[in-house]
Amino acid sequence: MKIQKLLMLCLVVSIAIVACNPDDPPGPTSEFRLDENQSNWTKRFLLQRPPSDLPSSLPGMFSQAETKILYNSGDTVTVGVNLYQNIPYSIIATSYTSGISWLQSSSINGLFKSSIQDGEKCYGLRYYLGETQWGDGYQYGRSWDWHTIVGNPDKLIQISGDTILAYGSDGIRRTTDAGTTWTIASTEIATSIAIYNDSMLIGAFGSDIMVSSNMGSSWSLLYTATNTPNTLFRAPDGSWLAGCTSGSILRSTDLGNNWSQVFLLTQQYSNATLAEIKEIHFLDSQNGFAVVSCLPAVNCGDSFDAMTGCILRTVDSGNTWTVNYRSEFIRYTGLISSNGPHVIATGIQAEDNILTGVYITITTSLGN
Repeated sequence: MKIQKLLMLCLVVSIAIVACNPDDPPGPTSEFRLDENQSNWTKRFLLQRPPSDLPSSLPGMFSQAETKILYNSGDTVTVGVNLYQNIPYSIIATSYTSGISWLQSSSINGLFKSSIQDGEKCYGLRYYLGETQWGDGYQYGRSWDWHTIVGNPDKLIQISGDTILAYGSDGIRRTTDAGTTWTIASTEIATSIAIYNDSMLIGAFGSDIMVSSNMGSSWSLLYTATNTPNTLFRAPDGSWLAGCTSGSILRSTDLGNNWSQVFLLTQQYSNATLAEIKEIHFLDSQNGFAVVSCLPAVNCGDSFDAMTGCILRTVDSGNTWTVNYRSEFIRYTGLISSNGPHVIATGIQAEDNILTGVYITITTSLGN
């Protein structure tokens, strides 16, 4: 009997050791697999979530967390993890191993909204004490100086040098001195702005895709889409891609004058009508990825009955796309590549009482 008990104890210990991934501490309960039964992407631990202190939170819930990319160069990647507490704040974490391991480096009051990178320097927006502020980032995005900016911009794009646009729900603002002064460029409400060519910009405004030849002051219509574009991206082959609502990707090979739908998530999961393509990123002329946020969660009709996000892949310059990875606890919103190449996806983790940590999702094998 003692031998049987000893063997049983050894078996339990062996199972516990196999089930634990020492690279991703601390892990979830044994009822949930961190890899979500997929091996082509892995989760990497950033930091521990605090218990939620919001009045609406149930006992035992951990804070909602949103990971924003701040800096990316060589092997160094820095992210800001927004923690939605009664007094919200963000913890900054840095990886010097292209996203494999992470160290907490600093923190800020308030929540990161957006950032851009200019060489070794960063610029960013944060929401703090009821207002949006403009920031200068140093030391790989680990240290920030914050300044007042009029209005409520959500996103940034660098046109050239010190000329930057900040845009959101109350129009487009422009600075030509790296954020020291700002002027209203346009009252148009953009969801995405990108560099169209050496002298023009392209932007998404509701369902309309438009271009500007005067640094965002005025815009002319190129195309009206059925599904609303969230992000615009120029692929290495010169084609344009638009990530849209309903999990739709549009592609244009004539500089945005005409677009064709090359992917629609609702064709695969019929109830993914509110899914949104949030970001598109290419590693080379053939290989690219896109991230999808699903709110509400999508019942895929299989073991994934509450998909909150997924990652798409193309191997033919964006002509066709397939679902490469699915998650039931991250709503994907951000995407970069680092040395390796390593592809890193970031997103939002809602309040829950299962996972205590904040994670990024990474592939070192191009999603294979």
